[in-house]
Amino acid sequence: MGAPIKMHRRNLAQQPDHKKDPMAPSAQRERNRTVASFYNQVAIDDAAAINSIRMTADSMLHINVSNGKDVDAKVVTNAKYLRRELPVRVAHRIAGIRQLPFIVGCNPTILGVHELYIRAFNILNNSPQIESVEDADNFTLVSCQQ
Repeated sequence: MGAPIKMHRRNLAQQPDHKKDPMAPSAQRERNRTVASFYNQVAIDDAAAINSIRMTADSMLHINVSNGKDVDAKVVTNAKYLRRELPVRVAHRIAGIRQLPFIVGCNPTILGVHELYIRAFNILNNSPQIESVEDADNFTLVSCQQ
């Protein structure tokens, strides 16, 4: 008879498998963490439950009118207001994203924006309390980096 037929075993690791997830394992882990963090942020939920304090134009002018008197105290007062108010407002934006339909919230662009808001919230919420002008300056630097 003829030459024997050689049987080759297919190496499945080298064969393309269209059923496998095309994402790298690290990207998949990051995506899973991101989706899980979409709903599991107690500090954000607590801050989102707080009503934001709206300031009228009149009250803003009253706070900022110094007439040369104690400018430092007004800077500290404004910084304390922002330190208290910014995390609440960012938490409201995060809550708004979380109320989107799940399939919309899984969009990579929406997830990216959601993660940026979470990052900004954590930085602002974990910033130290403001007691002096130096603290206000440091808070300004931290908040401007966002």
